[in-house]
Amino acid sequence: MVRAGASSIPDALKAVSSDIDDTVRRRIVTAISRLPGDVSITTLLQLARATDNPVARKEATSALSQSKDPRAIAFLEEILKR
Repeated sequence: MVRAGASSIPDALKAVSSDIDDTVRRRIVTAISRLPGDVSITTLLQLARATDNPVARKEATSALSQSKDPRAIAFLEEILKR
Protein backbone atom coordinates (compact mmCIF):
# COMPACT_ATOMS: atom_id res chain seq x y z
CA MET A 1 0.00 0.00 0.00
CA VAL A 2 2.87 2.39 0.67
CA ARG A 3 3.71 2.27 -3.03
CA ALA A 4 0.12 2.94 -3.98
CA GLY A 5 -0.12 5.88 -1.61
CA ALA A 6 -3.17 7.87 -0.68
CA SER A 7 -5.16 6.63 -3.66
CA SER A 8 -5.41 3.21 -2.03
CA ILE A 9 -7.00 4.49 1.22
CA PRO A 10 -10.65 3.80 0.22
CA ASP A 11 -9.81 0.20 -0.70
CA ALA A 12 -7.80 -0.23 2.51
CA LEU A 13 -10.66 1.05 4.66
CA LYS A 14 -13.07 -1.26 2.89
CA ALA A 15 -10.76 -4.21 3.54
CA VAL A 16 -10.42 -3.31 7.22
CA SER A 17 -14.17 -3.42 7.65
CA SER A 18 -14.85 -6.46 5.49
CA ASP A 19 -11.88 -8.82 5.86
CA ILE A 20 -12.36 -11.61 8.37
CA ASP A 21 -8.65 -12.08 9.11
CA ASP A 22 -7.28 -9.92 11.93
CA THR A 23 -3.74 -10.37 10.62
CA VAL A 24 -4.78 -8.68 7.39
CA ARG A 25 -6.37 -5.85 9.36
CA ARG A 26 -3.18 -5.33 11.35
CA ARG A 27 -1.09 -5.23 8.20
CA ILE A 28 -3.40 -2.74 6.55
CA VAL A 29 -3.29 -0.40 9.54
CA THR A 30 0.51 -0.73 9.65
CA ALA A 31 0.70 0.16 5.97
CA ILE A 32 -1.55 3.17 6.53
CA SER A 33 0.68 4.32 9.39
CA ARG A 34 3.63 4.39 6.98
CA LEU A 35 1.97 6.73 4.53
CA PRO A 36 3.33 10.26 4.52
CA GLY A 37 2.12 12.87 6.98
CA ASP A 38 -1.42 14.11 6.87
CA VAL A 39 -2.84 11.14 4.97
CA SER A 40 -1.61 8.72 7.59
CA ILE A 41 -2.79 10.66 10.65
CA THR A 42 -6.17 11.54 9.16
CA THR A 43 -6.88 7.93 8.21
CA LEU A 44 -5.64 6.52 11.51
CA LEU A 45 -7.85 8.96 13.41
CA GLN A 46 -10.80 7.93 11.26
CA LEU A 47 -10.14 4.26 12.02
CA ALA A 48 -9.58 4.83 15.73
CA ARG A 49 -12.84 6.76 16.06
CA ALA A 50 -15.20 5.06 13.67
CA THR A 51 -14.33 1.46 12.90
CA ASP A 52 -16.43 -1.24 14.49
CA ASN A 53 -13.57 -3.72 14.54
CA PRO A 54 -11.71 -3.70 17.86
CA VAL A 55 -8.48 -5.05 16.35
CA ALA A 56 -8.32 -2.30 13.74
CA ARG A 57 -9.24 0.32 16.35
CA LYS A 58 -6.49 -0.90 18.69
CA GLU A 59 -3.88 -0.95 15.93
CA ALA A 60 -4.83 2.54 14.77
CA THR A 61 -4.68 3.90 18.31
CA SER A 62 -1.32 2.23 18.85
CA ALA A 63 0.04 3.76 15.64
CA LEU A 64 -1.25 7.18 16.71
CA SER A 65 0.54 6.81 20.03
CA GLN A 66 3.82 6.67 18.13
CA SER A 67 3.11 9.97 16.40
CA LYS A 68 4.06 13.42 17.58
CA ASP A 69 1.27 14.97 15.53
CA PRO A 70 -0.84 17.34 17.68
CA ARG A 71 -4.07 15.76 16.42
CA ALA A 72 -2.91 12.33 17.55
CA ILE A 73 -1.90 13.69 20.95
CA ALA A 74 -5.27 15.43 21.33
CA PHE A 75 -7.08 12.20 20.42
CA LEU A 76 -5.12 10.21 23.00
CA GLU A 77 -5.79 12.85 25.66
CA GLU A 78 -9.49 12.65 24.79
CA ILE A 79 -9.43 8.90 25.37
CA LEU A 80 -7.68 9.29 28.71
CA LYS A 81 -10.29 11.78 29.92
CA ARG A 82 -13.17 9.36 29.34
